[in-house]
Amino acid sequence: MPAEILNEEVINILTQIGSLTNWLQALGIVFIFTIIFQIITFMINKKKLKELENIKISLTSVEDKLNKLLSKKKQSLQI
Repeated sequence: MPAEILNEEVINILTQIGSLTNWLQALGIVFIFTIIFQIITFMINKKKLKELENIKISLTSVEDKLNKLLSKKKQSLQI
């Protein structure tokens, strides 16, 4: 009798450990997907930031050209 009770307790403990292991595996998979998602998001954001920097450089160039044209126009009007 005591051996049967001990066996049942061991089986119950092993079942609970198995359930806990499944939960830990599921959490690990979710963690891995989260890391992959964060890496992909970082790469996309880096690409968008680079495009914004290029637009900023182009805009600065256009502003400089407009300023030159406006200053030439002011000079021509003063003469």
